[in-house]
Amino acid sequence: MLDFHDFLDAAFDVQSWDSLYDVYEASFAHRDELWLRLPRCREALEIRLVMRQLAGDWVAMSAMNPSYDNRDGIVYRSEIKRDLDLFNALAGSLSLRSRATVTTYYVTANPYANIRSCAATSCSIVTTAQNGEALTVVDDSGDWYELQLEDGRTGYIAGFLMSETRPDS
Repeated sequence: MLDFHDFLDAAFDVQSWDSLYDVYEASFAHRDELWLRLPRCREALEIRLVMRQLAGDWVAMSAMNPSYDNRDGIVYRSEIKRDLDLFNALAGSLSLRSRATVTTYYVTANPYANIRSCAATSCSIVTTAQNGEALTVVDDSGDWYELQLEDGRTGYIAGFLMSETRPDS
C-alpha cells in the first residue's frame, strides 16, 4: 500500500489518462485499507472526512475538463495543496493528542464490565474486565473511555464504570 505522501506524489506526476486511472485505483485501495485499519473514534472520523474530501476532489477533477494552473500547468494543484495542508494540520494535531498521558483506571462494575469495539452499547463486546481490574485509559474525555488492551487492540468502556482509585474488595 502506498504511503499517503507517496500517493500524492504519484498524483502530481499524472501525465496521461492511463496514469490517472492507476492513481484512481491506488487511491481507492489506499482509502479502503485505511478505513479498515483506523480505530472507531473521533480522530478516525476526522481523518475519514478529510479522505472523503480528497476523494470528492478527485471525482470533480476527472469529471471536468482540465483547468490548468497558469503558474505551473499542473491540474488542480491549488485544490490538492489545500487538501494536503488540511491533512497535515489534522495529522499534526492527532500526533500531539497521541502523546497525551496514559492513565490507569479501575473497573468499579460488579462483578464485571463489558469492553466494546466502539463507544456504544450496540457495538460488539471484545472482552470483559473484572471488578477492581486495572485498565490502561488513553482517552477519558467523553462518556466512553478509550482503552489500550494488553493485546494491543483498542477497546471502549462506559466512563461511569471506571474510577482512578481502586475499589474496596
